[in-house]
Amino acid sequence: MVNRYMPIADSLFPYWDHAGGKMHAEGKQLNFATHQLLNRAYNPICSLGPGDQGVWGFRRNYPITLPILDDDLNITGQLEINSHRQYFDFIRNNSDRAMLLYRKFFGEG
Repeated sequence: MVNRYMPIADSLFPYWDHAGGKMHAEGKQLNFATHQLLNRAYNPICSLGPGDQGVWGFRRNYPITLPILDDDLNITGQLEINSHRQYFDFIRNNSDRAMLLYRKFFGEG
């Protein structure tokens, strides 16, 4: 499952990690708190990495509680993930929305 979803995590890397070097399309200052909120909301995607493919395999501590965001990046509720299945279902079901909101936050859409 990790190998299947790594390309999604890789495509979002420039948006969630400061080392990715992504800047706002119009050069505007990014709101740090809002960026961190986005990262928390899409943590299952952002935290998936090469270490999950290694010797120790995929490990997560459950439950994982995520904020649910609307189109204006306001918290509208929360979601609790309690298993590996829910974790990977979240990635599959939310990758397009994550990209949409990150692109919007970075002034790209």
